[in-house]
Amino acid sequence: MSKPFALQTVLELMQTRSDAATQRLARLIAAEQSEKGKHALLKQYRDEYSARFRQAVQNGIGQPQWLNFQQFLDRLDEAIEQ
Repeated sequence: MSKPFALQTVLELMQTRSDAATQRLARLIAAEQSEKGKHALLKQYRDEYSARFRQAVQNGIGQPQWLNFQQFLDRLDEAIEQ
């Protein structure tokens, strides 16, 4: 029988830690991509809603509708910032 490598246990521990770190990194990258997608959708929706607001203003809207548009746009802006 051959004698085991003196640092084999350390080598195996480091490999296990490296594998775990790789898996964590993959999860973080996937989460980042997911959040970027959500951010892009929010921005797109905000742009579309803003266009609808401008169209409504051109067609004439009352103060309550104006405030509703503005409040919702503000909430979208907050969501985008987060």
